[in-house]
Amino acid sequence: MASERRQESGAERVEANRLWRIRENEQHRAAVCEWLTANGIDIMRVPQDARASIADGKLTIPLWVLDENGYMRVDPNEPNTLMRETVTVPVKVPPSPVVEVWLTPKCPACGR
Repeated sequence: MASERRQESGAERVEANRLWRIRENEQHRAAVCEWLTANGIDIMRVPQDARASIADGKLTIPLWVLDENGYMRVDPNEPNTLMRETVTVPVKVPPSPVVEVWLTPKCPACGR
């Protein structure tokens, strides 16, 4: 019995790799979101480019500022920019190794 090997095209390999990365990134994102929620952070307020850090048992993370209706506020000094605030909360649940990859390393000067 002869085995047949199908040659994948370059486009098929690229698409398979892209789909694998999306799945891996989604799993990583889900782990980070679960951890943030366990530590009392509203994940709907976390900017996509948030650089969170842990120092002295506290999590420091930027969050969107919301108005009284729950909408993101525009910075009055920068009309094309949404307002952010930096929040520091005690770490209730330590980060898993997967989440640690996402966290910003501590600065040797300031500890943040």
